[in-house]
Amino acid sequence: MKRAFTLIELLVVIAIIAILAAILFPVFAQAKEAAKKTSDLSNQKQLTLGFMMYSADADDNFARGWYVVTNAAGAWQQDYKWTHATQPYVKSGRVDNYDAIGGMWSTPGIRNSLGYATHDRIFPMCGNINWGPRLCGDPGASSVSQTQINNLTEKVLVTTTGINPAWSVEGSPGANMDSSWWWWSGENRVYNEATKTCSSNPWPPVVTGGRAGFHCYNQDGANWPVWAMPRFRYSLGANAGYADGHAKFRKSAAFNWCTQMYVEGLYTGDTWMFDPGNSCQPFNALR
Repeated sequence: MKRAFTLIELLVVIAIIAILAAILFPVFAQAKEAAKKTSDLSNQKQLTLGFMMYSADADDNFARGWYVVTNAAGAWQQDYKWTHATQPYVKSGRVDNYDAIGGMWSTPGIRNSLGYATHDRIFPMCGNINWGPRLCGDPGASSVSQTQINNLTEKVLVTTTGINPAWSVEGSPGANMDSSWWWWSGENRVYNEATKTCSSNPWPPVVTGGRAGFHCYNQDGANWPVWAMPRFRYSLGANAGYADGHAKFRKSAAFNWCTQMYVEGLYTGDTWMFDPGNSCQPFNALR
């Protein structure tokens, strides 16, 4: 003869299911984040290899960050950037007049069309843009050769940045990191790891470690410069592609402007940052 469950038995089963769910759901979330991080790392590895192949065909020069080629006043959709230049080597997704869409151009961490940004000194932009017509009034720095870059294994070429939700429904990132702001942000911002708040910072700027000023910009938003700074979406870390062709994951505290962004000769007049008493002095041997 079949016997129905008693109320106590049902409550025990429900309690067991609730306990299992409480245990497993965080595990599922961690697994999902790990999968996104792995996919993102794969994207950046392939993009970096594309940059290296482009460079091999361009006398060791990397692509420029932004070439403005239109002669039509207000022709917003006619830009030509590093995404267009390297697309033949990436061969994934598509690059239209303004956006790089799908495939390896889209990081799994966000939903917009381009989730990656390049080093703005290694992939230089126009110094001054005439917005209508959109032409380079000042071409800015010359294209950068691999031979100009010291300590290739440490120099960041590409990583994830924040997005600006004011630019579109899903948000849009900057195509180039603002590497100078990464350094200068430490001048007046210091991060408190315990309280996750920012406060004023005495000189010199803090450019690496858990107190570094760039942690204060680890967010998305319409306020400058959050969409042009590294964004640490995976367990307070980020993947990045490097100038020797490899890509790897680093915790945010391991990012270091002095060793990973500074390139001798590309920051003219800024060598004083390595002088005694300044923030990069401890890293002189690694610059």
